[in-house]
Amino acid sequence: MDNINALGLRRLDLNSLVVLHSLLQTASVSLTARQLCLGQPAVSHVLKHLRELLGDPLLYRYGRGMRLSPYGESLKQPLAEWLMQAQEWLVARAPVAVAEVRRCWRVAMPDLLESWLLPDLVSTLQARAPGISLAVIAMPASAVEDALESGTIDAAVGYFPSLTRPLSRAPLLTTDFLAFFDRRPWTEAPQATWEALATYAHVHTSYLGNSAGVMDRFWEKKGLARNILVSTANLLTIPALLAKLQAVALLPRCIVSEWAAAPLPNLISLALPPDCPRFTIELLWHPRLDSDPVQTFIRQAVLEVAEKGERH
Repeated sequence: MDNINALGLRRLDLNSLVVLHSLLQTASVSLTARQLCLGQPAVSHVLKHLRELLGDPLLYRYGRGMRLSPYGESLKQPLAEWLMQAQEWLVARAPVAVAEVRRCWRVAMPDLLESWLLPDLVSTLQARAPGISLAVIAMPASAVEDALESGTIDAAVGYFPSLTRPLSRAPLLTTDFLAFFDRRPWTEAPQATWEALATYAHVHTSYLGNSAGVMDRFWEKKGLARNILVSTANLLTIPALLAKLQAVALLPRCIVSEWAAAPLPNLISLALPPDCPRFTIELLWHPRLDSDPVQTFIRQAVLEVAEKGERH
């Protein structure tokens, strides 16, 4: 890279090199003009510019036609090879065999969303591209933008209402909340009104991006507040806590399908009032990865799994 004469190369452009390639192949201004759908004056102008720039006639008159100068002859083959390589690298990149790729995809994702998305995603990728592995990185939503910018992670899944950079994003799921409780500590089932819920103890999840803030701001507008008894970032801990406490947990609806399949017969869900707030879980990535074929393949798999999860 240090040996490239950037100032000298700035006087060349790809269009001129394409014209030169045709001139060296045809040894004819008129044939080159027809090949490239250009006027003869335009081709003559490019040839004049190249002669001045390279200090060589490149082609010269011979009888009624033209012949290549020795320097022009020396450029003929390497220029053709270089343009072919440029076409392969820049224009017609060979398709990537995703099934044969070996890569680790690093994604920031709260553990509440891991249980919803990760099992089916890993299964899908293993079936289609077994060389792709996943690494889930724990980080707060506030750190995601810097991590995407620096390349520490490839993508993030969560709730991102306040982005400050122009990142690429795709919605995965729009969800509301349900109230959960374990029937054993309660002598009488809790009521799912906002006023009643404000009187109960709450098990609070502190690690779902900023979605917990959605609910708290909603309560503030109603002039209510939650009595948070314990806060945890671990989804698996919540059923165990509810089994011991006369408390409720307000969690995204998408958690229902995960817990419904688990042996938790005493865990009950309650629908919240119709004005319950909703929020959208998104897939986030840096725009520099928009056209990466492997990244695109993985993101499509994420979207498919999320759509399947939403239907269920």
